Order: sequence, then C-alpha cells, then structure tokens
Amino acid sequence: MRSANSDGICADLWNEAYRLQQLIAIAEPPDTLFLELERITNQSIAEHIPGAERLKKTLCEVEKDLMDTTPCCPEKRILKAGAEINVRMHLLDALEQLNLYMQRKFLSRYFQKQTIDRMIFVGIFSLLMFILPYAYLYAKINLNQSYPQQLYWAWLPGYSAMFSGLFGAIFSQLIFLHQTCVKSLSLGKIADARRWATILLRGIVGMCGAVIVYFFLQSGIISGSVIPDFHDVGIHSFTWPGTVQGHSDSSDNPIMWCIVLPDRALALLVVWCFLAGFSERLVPNILTSTEKKMTAAAQT
Repeated sequence: MRSANSDGICADLWNEAYRLQQLIAIAEPPDTLFLELERITNQSIAEHIPGAERLKKTLCEVEKDLMDTTPCCPEKRILKAGAEINVRMHLLDALEQLNLYMQRKFLSRYFQKQTIDRMIFVGIFSLLMFILPYAYLYAKINLNQSYPQQLYWAWLPGYSAMFSGLFGAIFSQLIFLHQTCVKSLSLGKIADARRWATILLRGIVGMCGAVIVYFFLQSGIISGSVIPDFHDVGIHSFTWPGTVQGHSDSSDNPIMWCIVLPDRALALLVVWCFLAGFSERLVPNILTSTEKKMTAAAQT
C-alpha cells in the first residue's frame, strides 16, 4: 500500500508540474514566445528525445514563416500579426513532447531501482536458504562434535536443487537489468518487472525448471563426466589438520576444524539446477530434444 501511494504521489507531483508549465506557456508574453519555444526545442535536442528532429524542423518553419523579418529591433524576435496563436500551440506541443520523455525517464529510473532492490532481496533470501543447511552442518559438526543422522538429510539434494534454481533465475534477471539500457524498454515493461508477482513468478519458473532438470538427470537419459551420479550425491567432510598432506595427525597442532563441503556429484547437481533457473532456454531445449528421442524410440 505504501509503495502504491508513493508511486501515485510521484505521478501527481509530475503532472502538477507539467500543468504549471502549460499555464506559464499560455501566459507567456508574445515578445518572448519564440525565445521560449527555442529554449524548449534546444532542451529537447540536448535530451535526445524521439521527436527532437521534428521539433527542430518546426522551429525553423516558425522562424521562417511566422517571424517578422523587418522589425525595428531584430533582437526582440517580433511575431507577425496573427502568428501568436500558432507559435503558442507549437510551444505547448514541444512542452508535451519534452514532458512525456522526462516523465518516462524519471519513472523508468524509479521503477528500475525498485525492481533491483526487490530482486536483490529475493536473491539474498534464496542464497541464505541455500547455504542454511550447510551452515547448520558445519556448526553442528564443529561445535557439538557430532554428525547428524543421514536419514534425516535425504531431502538435501532436492532442497539444494530448488533454491539453486531460484537463485539462478533472480541472478539472471539482475544481470539483464544491469546490462539493458532503460531507454530500450517500455515504461509498461519496467513497471511490470518491479511487481512482486512478476519477480516471484520468475523465481517459481526457475525452481520448476530446476526440479525438471533434477529428475531428468536422475532418469539417466544422458550420461557423461558432467552428469552427476545420484548414488554418490552427498556431503563430504574432512578434518584439518590430519587429512592434509604433511600433517599425519592433529595432536601437535592446537587448531583443528572439520570442513564440510558438497561432494562432486552434489556440486554438479547444483550447477545444473542453477543453469536451469539462469537460462530460459535450457529446460525447453532439454524437453524438445527428449521429445524427439522418445518419439524416435516409440516409432522403431
């Protein structure tokens, strides 16, 4: 509710400022009307708004057709008789074009900042949830000097797969927002990207993709050195010193700790599931290639 109110306040303030600009343009004295049109046009050109060339062309036409070329004081830029209304309309048009561009520029940056802040929050949450079990294992083994029962940790591979997929999806969106120029996106797309529903939807898609890859790898349809062996998925722990080369035991060293790490199979599984969330094409490509293989196998 607070976010919606702040967005409405920003839009209302911007519209009020534009309304005041319009009133000033309507009340602009005829002697300075062309100078104001020239100023707004130059500002539009400097901001590189999409209609800058058209405004520049209009300014040249106004100067050629509506300005008195034989005034007694050339510096006053006197308008021809009956030209005031046309120049004022051109000024209002130039103000509208500049206002639309500046409003989009301002709101785009505001929406993009909100989007990045929310994605960083979800990304940090997913990362913390991913490392939480490993931190717990590390603390339990090093502080309590005891190992948890393995049966209770059978959920760890699937849990790691889902949250690595979520983190991959959010990480992908953060890279996209960092590399994409705000000007290349419409205001609607930027406003939609900042919605919690959109961010959570992208994260859920990443998690679902990770689960699909999890079962796909477990099915054994493909094999190779980069495919995890689920019979070996687990946690690897070793003490230091004692297992490090040059240290046969730890009796002569007062410092000792147990290092807890995912083994090679679990690490490969996490990498695959992270890629499933990170890449929007990985899971569709896997499903397409699997469909072709199964169709060919059914036909033989």
